[in-house]
Amino acid sequence: SALSKEQGITAVAVCIALDFFIVHKMDVSLAVKLLNTTQPKEKLPQSLRNMLRRGFILAAFVCCFLVLRLKLMREKPTFAVTANPAMALETPYRQLHWAYLSAFNVWLLLAPSLLSPEYAMGTIPLVTSLTDPRNLVTLVFFAAVTVALLYGAVGSGVASKIVVFATAFTISSYLPASNVFFPVGFVVAERVLYIPSMGFCLLTGYGVWCIVRRNALHFSNLTKLFLACLVVIHSAKTLSRNREWLSETTLYQAAIRARPNNGKMLHNLATETAKQGDYALAEELMLRATRAEPLYITGFSDLGLILQRQGKVREAEEAYRSAIKLINRGLSGDSFVGIMAKDVNAYTRLAVLLKTNSSHLHEAYSLCQTAFEKAPTNAKVVRETGDVLRRLKQFGKAREVLLRAVQLDPKNAFGHFYMGQTLIDAGDSAQAESSYRRALSLAKNHPTMTLELASLLQRSSDSRKLLESEQL
Repeated sequence: SALSKEQGITAVAVCIALDFFIVHKMDVSLAVKLLNTTQPKEKLPQSLRNMLRRGFILAAFVCCFLVLRLKLMREKPTFAVTANPAMALETPYRQLHWAYLSAFNVWLLLAPSLLSPEYAMGTIPLVTSLTDPRNLVTLVFFAAVTVALLYGAVGSGVASKIVVFATAFTISSYLPASNVFFPVGFVVAERVLYIPSMGFCLLTGYGVWCIVRRNALHFSNLTKLFLACLVVIHSAKTLSRNREWLSETTLYQAAIRARPNNGKMLHNLATETAKQGDYALAEELMLRATRAEPLYITGFSDLGLILQRQGKVREAEEAYRSAIKLINRGLSGDSFVGIMAKDVNAYTRLAVLLKTNSSHLHEAYSLCQTAFEKAPTNAKVVRETGDVLRRLKQFGKAREVLLRAVQLDPKNAFGHFYMGQTLIDAGDSAQAESSYRRALSLAKNHPTMTLELASLLQRSSDSRKLLESEQL
C-alpha cells in the first residue's frame, strides 16, 4: 500500500510508535532523559540500542521511499478546485476550513450516521468567516488532542503510554489526508479513516476499560450496557449500509438522503437513471444538481445531453452554452470554477447539436477547434471535428482528421462510418465501402450504417452486391 496510497507510508510511523511505547514500554519523559544522558551509547541496554537501530532503518526507508515516489510521480498531481473547494479560499479561511474538516472526520468516527461516498463541492459549506460557529468546534477538537498528547508526554505508566500511542496512531495515519503537507483531491473521504479508526478504537476501548475498572459496580454495569447498545447500533448500521452498497443507484439514493445538497451524488444518480431510460427523472435530478452546484460544468454538460435525448433541442443548447460560459470563467481566472479534461465534452456536444443545421456549421467547427486545442488526443473530439469538416465540404482535411480519429480509437464504429461518408462525398466509393463494412462489424445491425451501406451497394453494377443490398 505504501507504493499506491499516500496513507501506506504512515504504517512506518505506527511501527516506530508501537516499538517505542508498547514493546519497550517507554514514555516521552524517559526518552528525553535518555537523549540528555551523558552515557556512551555502548552502555545503553541492548534492547534499547536495537530499538534505536530499527528506528533509524525505518526512517531511512521512508526517505528512500519518498524520493522514489516523487520520481515515479514526475509531476505534481492536479485536480479541479471542485474536488477541494477550499483551495480557492484566501488565508486564513482556507486553513480554518481544512482544520474544521479534521474535526468533521472525528465526528464521523464518533457518530457515523450520515455517510456518503462523496463529499465534494459544496456538500460541506466553506468556512468563510472568523465568526463561523464551526471554528469553535475546531478549537475544542484541537484542545482535546493537545490535552491527550500532553497527558502522554508528562504522565508515566501504562495509561500515558496507551493514550499517547493511540493518539499518535490516529493522527499520524490521518496526516496525509489532512491538507497539512499538500492539498488533496477530495474534501472528506471515509476510506482515509480506516487506519485512524484503529487508533480511535484503541483509545475508546481503553477509556471504557478505565471506567469499568475504577468506578462503582452500578456505574460500571451502566457502562457495559451502553457499550453493548453501541455495538448493536453500529452492527445494525453496518447491515443497513451493506444494503445501500448493493448497487450504484441505491448507494447514490442513500447519499442524497444523508446529504440532500450533494451535487455530485445528484449528478451520479441522474446519470444512472438516464442509463435506465427514465430521462424525465434524470432531468429533474440533474437540474437539482446544477441548482445545488451552480458552477458545476459537468452537470450542465450532462444536463444538455439528457435534454437532447428527449428532443428538447433548445433547452439542451442552453445547457451546453451554460457549461461553456463556466469554462470561460474558469480560464479567465475565477478560482472557484474547476475545469477538468472531460469538460471539453460541452464543446463537442454543442457542435454535434449544431452540425445538423447548415447555417450553424461554422460555429460548430469553431467549437470543435476549441475542443481540439484543449484535447488533441481525445478521439471523440477529433472524430466530430472530421465530420464537421466533411459537412463543410473540406473533404481532404476531413479525411486527414478522421484518419487520426480512427488511429486514436480504432474500435469506435462512428470513426469508420464518418470516414466512409467522407470518402463517398469525395468520390471514392471503393474505400467508402470498406469503411462502412468496418463500422458495421463494430456496431452490428446499426440502422443508419446498414442503410448507408445498402444505398452504396445499390449503386454498384455487381450483381452480388445488389443482392447483398436487398438482404440488408
